[in-house]
Amino acid sequence: MAAALEQTNTAHEIHWHAFELNTKEIRAAEQHCQQQGIQSVPSIIFNERHLISGAQGIDNYKSILQQLAEMPD
Repeated sequence: MAAALEQTNTAHEIHWHAFELNTKEIRAAEQHCQQQGIQSVPSIIFNERHLISGAQGIDNYKSILQQLAEMPD
């Protein structure tokens, strides 16, 4: 993903959600993710609207970024 972002000169902000040993918070985060349609890892949400699930290669990410750049806001 990072390589595709760099190669396409795409402005980005990445938020990592690290594993923590707090069961209550983990369950709440899990429920939130399920409500967003996330069913696998890795999952990436672009522009708070477009969900991509599963690992993708650099070329796939570049294609996705190009398609998103061409979409009207």
